[in-house]
Amino acid sequence: MDQEQSVRVLLDETASTEERIQAIGELENSDSPKVLAALLSVAEDEAAPETVAREVGQVIAQILLRGNRIYDVSFADFSGPAYLAFDQTVAQMQEQLRTGE
Repeated sequence: MDQEQSVRVLLDETASTEERIQAIGELENSDSPKVLAALLSVAEDEAAPETVAREVGQVIAQILLRGNRIYDVSFADFSGPAYLAFDQTVAQMQEQLRTGE
């Protein structure tokens, strides 16, 4: 599935959780502003399934850390699961950098 199609599936609330998680996996290596905007939209959606929100939070952290842009977005509106996954991912990556693993 191409990037545009993955964004559509991610944002489609009628898509199955599995389809949305697969779409997130397809988008995790993208640095596109459109992809980040779509991920942020889902992270802020309190109605998103918890597993989707957690995957989105993790991928947002990876994208922002990879681009050294961790402070470029506001996390205040993230759903609980999205923020927890984001925070855990940042902490894990910082620990890996600190210990050299």
